Amino acid sequence: MLTDPPANPLGGKTLIVDAHNGDSYPRPSAALLNAGEYDQVFVCPGIYEDKVFITGRPIHLVGAGRDEVQIFSRRGGPLYLQQVPNGRISGITFRYVGSDQHSAMNLLDSSCTVTQCRAMEGILSGVVIYGPQSRPTFAENEVCRNRESGIFVFAGAQP
Repeated sequence: MLTDPPANPLGGKTLIVDAHNGDSYPRPSAALLNAGEYDQVFVCPGIYEDKVFITGRPIHLVGAGRDEVQIFSRRGGPLYLQQVPNGRISGITFRYVGSDQHSAMNLLDSSCTVTQCRAMEGILSGVVIYGPQSRPTFAENEVCRNRESGIFVFAGAQP
């Protein structure tokens, strides 16, 4: 478990998400809205009801560890990336708790790295990677307790 944010390899700011600290961002999506291209977002241990939706820009999202940080959503998948050209997501559990046909992670035409995360309880698949421009690196992740399949790759994606 990470207790302090790692050094930002990009040289930008590190924005802190901590639901228990009023001086920090309350949710990952709030921090990501203010993050610049070279900034990283560090998520402290906790359970966050949120939806991380990024389109057309890099993402640098680091959690304290997949056993320590959970982002869940009731209304759709908690992680949706569309045309994300680069970046890294690590150390977070993404969990879908609704009843509609959503996945825990959706990567459309994105080429970032997802590592040491967990995708769970998707209704269709835990992870969906699709689109002809999808070239993500997906390594050292845990995909579990999804209803139909673990990882579904289609429409020209090449992880």
